[in-house]
This record gives sequence, C-alpha cells and structure tokens, in this order.
Amino acid sequence: ISNPLVAGIPPKTSMLLGIALNAVSSVGFAFFNSYTFFLAARALSGVASAMLMGGGMTLIMLCHEDDDRAAAGGYAMTGLTAGALSGPFIGGLIYTASGHSQIAPFALVLVCLGINLMQVTALKPLVL
Repeated sequence: ISNPLVAGIPPKTSMLLGIALNAVSSVGFAFFNSYTFFLAARALSGVASAMLMGGGMTLIMLCHEDDDRAAAGGYAMTGLTAGALSGPFIGGLIYTASGHSQIAPFALVLVCLGINLMQVTALKPLVL
C-alpha cells in the first residue's frame, strides 16, 4: 500500500508524511473505543511505519558512500529492530507504573512528537 505513495515523492517528504500519519494513528489509539477504529488506526500506523522506513533507508543510502552503505543500512535495521522489540515492553512498563491513568498515553504521544519534531528541525538530513 505504501509503495505507490512513496515511489514518486522525495524521501524527506515520505518521512514527514509518515510522521504525520503516525501522529494521527496515535491519537486514534488514545480516543477510539471500538475494535473497528482500533483496526483502522493500526492499519494507518503500519502504512506510516512503512513510509518512515522507506524514506529513512533511502536517506541513509543517499548520504553514505558506496563502501559504507551496507554497514549504515545494517546499523539502521538493528536500531529499528531493537526499537520495535523493546518499545511495547517499555511502553507497558510506563503504563503500569503510572497506575493506568489517562495521562500516560498522552505523555507517550507527546514524547514521540517531540522526538519527531527534533528530527525534522534540528537533525536536518543532508539530502532533501
């Protein structure tokens, strides 16, 4: 689904759209109460993750020399895998430690949005 969306646009735009869609799906997870909406938010989250992954890997490959591309791609995939495996566990610990209050999901969304905003503004990629 995301390949036709990403194929014709620059990688930075793909990443920005992925961040925006990820924020929308996170808000959907926070507010929706039915299974249908959770399923739609999860599908949107998957498309957003694919857009982020495609754009990010493209930027990594464009910013590195031919000799360093394999190592850079490997490090990026290692970091993505570590985040995907440890993220739900750490999120569950934070949610449990907060006493199941309603502030925990919003705090996590704000932290994620802050990290994404920092990536877009302070850590500007070399290639547009």
